[in-house]
Amino acid sequence: MKMLRKDFSINLDGEIFFYKKVKLKKMLIQGAKKYYVAGTKATENVRKILKTENAFPYYFSSLSENDLKENKINYNKSKNANFVLIVGRYVKEKGLDIALEIAKLNSNVNFKFIGMGKKEKEIIEKKAVELNIENVKFVPFLEKMDLAKQYRECRCLLMPSIQECWGLVINEAASFGTPIVSTWGSGAAIEFLKDNYSKFLAEPNNIEELNKKLNDLLECKDINKYKEFLIKKSQNYSIEKSVESYMQIINKDIIR
Repeated sequence: MKMLRKDFSINLDGEIFFYKKVKLKKMLIQGAKKYYVAGTKATENVRKILKTENAFPYYFSSLSENDLKENKINYNKSKNANFVLIVGRYVKEKGLDIALEIAKLNSNVNFKFIGMGKKEKEIIEKKAVELNIENVKFVPFLEKMDLAKQYRECRCLLMPSIQECWGLVINEAASFGTPIVSTWGSGAAIEFLKDNYSKFLAEPNNIEELNKKLNDLLECKDINKYKEFLIKKSQNYSIEKSVESYMQIINKDIIR
């Protein structure tokens, strides 16, 4: 499109981690008339790195306004739950191997992995056996209502992402007020936690730091305040709000 000298826009599904291959990424995405960026934090980074004012946030979510209302009613009330929840496919960027190492360091806490296919489940079960980890349970993909039950009953969501633009499980967990511990490798975690709860964000691939953040959360005395914050934050991210923000960007006159 650049070569044809035609106007074009680019959609970015969250953080694109400019600290990696920054020159190549800048070259590939520079020159757009508008940038549609998931989340305000990622938008700030795009504006700064590309030196443009034409990057605009939209509020990425897989949840409808009705979902958010229902989830808020059925929030995470668990006080005595003894399992940490990990949701995601068994692919490198999700960091599930890191979560296994965390589980090994916390033999007094149960860890439940949800969302893998049959083959993925077999692979990670084998790794758990090799590492002699007994406090883990692996569950294949769950339907929406069954997964909601896990968000309501777990102690927290552990998000060990190495690098993923967003991570919709953050939206889902937050909508139930489920406490979250994550790495900076999730764009959604940065969006939700950076300003108020960065103390629960760890460096990607840093097992020791992520483990410390998890234990800080498990020992947190003010957990209800954190739950309330997450529920309130999640209300700003719905399918309807995403569509609304998209339409505002499309209709925005940025000719200067």
